[in-house]
Amino acid sequence: MATVLDWEREDQLTEVPDWAEQAAQYVSQVLLVPKVPGGIARLPRRIGGSDVVLAYSVPTRYGGTLLPLRSFEGWPVHLLGGSPQRQMEYRRHLVNGADVVSVDGTYASKMALRYCPFWVPGTARHARNRWWLTLQETGGVL
Repeated sequence: MATVLDWEREDQLTEVPDWAEQAAQYVSQVLLVPKVPGGIARLPRRIGGSDVVLAYSVPTRYGGTLLPLRSFEGWPVHLLGGSPQRQMEYRRHLVNGADVVSVDGTYASKMALRYCPFWVPGTARHARNRWWLTLQETGGVL
């Protein structure tokens, strides 16, 4: 799968699919990140022989998608950015009519590299952070 620049302005309607067509030569799925209100209905389901997956940019302090979640109904969706717990929250909201097919793992990778924890679904009540458990906090038992 490959992603191309976000579709942020109306005048990019031809530019973004052109980039996607170039990327489609190498992948079976192309991620498009729509941010233009009312624009999703104009997007093709396939580009250059590859399936189109819409990427919903989970809001963080670095940015995010301002389109309503209902805009993504009927599409396969990739959750882009955000922590695993935020991704789970957005997945619950998208469950009616949208199919979350993949998620971004950058946040978990950064946490692992910086602090050496692994993500658990909020169940590590004895840990300093119930979402991010360190091996030391497991006491050797998972």
